[in-house]
Amino acid sequence: MKRMLVRALVAGFLGFGLLYYVAPLFVPLPGELEEGPPQGRLYVDRSGEEVRRLLEDELRAEYRAIAERRVRLGLLLAKVGEDNSITVTQEDLNQALIEQVRSYPGHEQAVMNYYRQNPQAMEELRPPIFENKVVDYILELAQVTERTVTPEELKTPDPDAKNE
Repeated sequence: MKRMLVRALVAGFLGFGLLYYVAPLFVPLPGELEEGPPQGRLYVDRSGEEVRRLLEDELRAEYRAIAERRVRLGLLLAKVGEDNSITVTQEDLNQALIEQVRSYPGHEQAVMNYYRQNPQAMEELRPPIFENKVVDYILELAQVTERTVTPEELKTPDPDAKNE
């Protein structure tokens, strides 16, 4: 349900100044493109540089699409959260910390000490909590209507839906 909501929000949101936010996310890390094609894909080998350029162009297009989607979603969720006074409380952060500690059995004390000694690490827990709270808020307001559709209707694109 949350994934469907996020896709719908991203598809319908046109962020102004989007390129300003996308550019830093789009620049690949050094060596990121040298690793070769993503696993699970089959590439027909041509000759040296041409294949590499084709792969880099395809990967760059994928990275750019992902970056644009992430920026749109982040801007939209931030706006909805701000407009509706959604905040992350200390209790929310403490609960996230407990979840982090539990995910490292046998090293609980070391993880707890890490977060206590590094306020920046503790602050990194805030954005995902905020996003989840905003999505939960939107889902509370959503009016879900169920309808029966045929398999053919599922395969046909919705003419009212906007392309991503």
